[in-house]
Amino acid sequence: MTMHDLLAASAKLFPLSLAQQAGRLVFTILMARWLGPESYGAFATLFVLIEILILPTGLGFSQSIVRYGARYHREQEQAHLEGILRFSLLSTITVGCLIAAAVTWAILPLLEQSLSQHVVFHLLLAAPFGALVQIQAGYLLATQRPNTSLATKQLIPDWLTLGGVLALFPILHEATVHEAIWLITLSYAATAAIQWLIIQKRKQPTTSPRYQGKKWLNRSLPLMLAASGTALVTRLDILLVSQLEGDLAVAVFFPVFIIAGLGLIPVHAVMTVSKPLIANAHKDEIYRLCVQNTRALFIVNTPSIIFLGLTGAWLLELYGERYPDIALPVLLITLAGRLLVPLRLSANALIKLRGNPWHASFGLVIGTITALLCAFWLHQLYGLNGIAFGFVVGFATGIVIRMAFVRFALNVPLKIICGISE
Repeated sequence: MTMHDLLAASAKLFPLSLAQQAGRLVFTILMARWLGPESYGAFATLFVLIEILILPTGLGFSQSIVRYGARYHREQEQAHLEGILRFSLLSTITVGCLIAAAVTWAILPLLEQSLSQHVVFHLLLAAPFGALVQIQAGYLLATQRPNTSLATKQLIPDWLTLGGVLALFPILHEATVHEAIWLITLSYAATAAIQWLIIQKRKQPTTSPRYQGKKWLNRSLPLMLAASGTALVTRLDILLVSQLEGDLAVAVFFPVFIIAGLGLIPVHAVMTVSKPLIANAHKDEIYRLCVQNTRALFIVNTPSIIFLGLTGAWLLELYGERYPDIALPVLLITLAGRLLVPLRLSANALIKLRGNPWHASFGLVIGTITALLCAFWLHQLYGLNGIAFGFVVGFATGIVIRMAFVRFALNVPLKIICGISE
């Protein structure tokens, strides 16, 4: 596949990614206007916790099913393909739910001063349903249905939530955090059911699924740790703001998180196309694919970040932001860090799909520690701006460590991972 082919295939997925982020943008704006500032801050905290918990609840199978499932599908090993799907779903329903319960119980003391404490046990339902959605989306991607995978992974849940908000908004002029989180939970549950029906309709029948549980778990757990840590790091700033400054500050900070996430619209489309290619590539093709992937990511990511920087003030106004002079600098700092996203995604894809997933976990731990130390220190000097900048420093540190592993463990030259030369 040439660079033109990669961008063309990604462009076909762009409308789905755009529609998903548009749905998330609109429903969070409506939530901001529907809930009071403090309730919106509590909702944002729980929303972030759900997204963080989805990954450990799924035990990493949303990624390993792409890694193994793509090969099983290519080699027509239907018994193994059916086995990894059943094994991953069953693991989530059993062990994953226990993990969600343990984490929920552990974080209760951290939410003592927040309204979110009263509805935190919604995570016990929302996170497992969200994990089932991620796993089945991975299966759809592995079986060469990227459009359906992207649509069901993010677009459908967010638009179902938006539909629920639009239906209830005229009836309930003022909602509670309880009702807002229930909408998200039901959206995940409905999406998981839709995915299951799609998979069953097109799946080739097999009477004897084959299981390699030990092998899958050994690969999935480090992927789970790396992905969970990634989710934690990218959302930890919200949780830190909640701890240091309370729900009202989260209400200021959360729109920044959503707006910065809009920059991932084209990036998601490119990675949806490139991940199966990298996973299945022969050794003599891997350098060329890495260069193409990094270049494509820079081509789509940089203009989108610049655009969001120029329109940031207007987007914050849509949220009814009461403190735009505080929120806008935080947004610009966050967007500056997002310019490095292509390097992170390219390095991560190589490590997870071709190398040792524990290396990604190591980079994540060091990056997280750096982010927390910098954020705590800079918060004392610069408030919310300091937290945002601290996490940018941690983000960059994690990228440097991952690139070092790619260079020395996988023996891939840095100019390849940077997209400079083939």
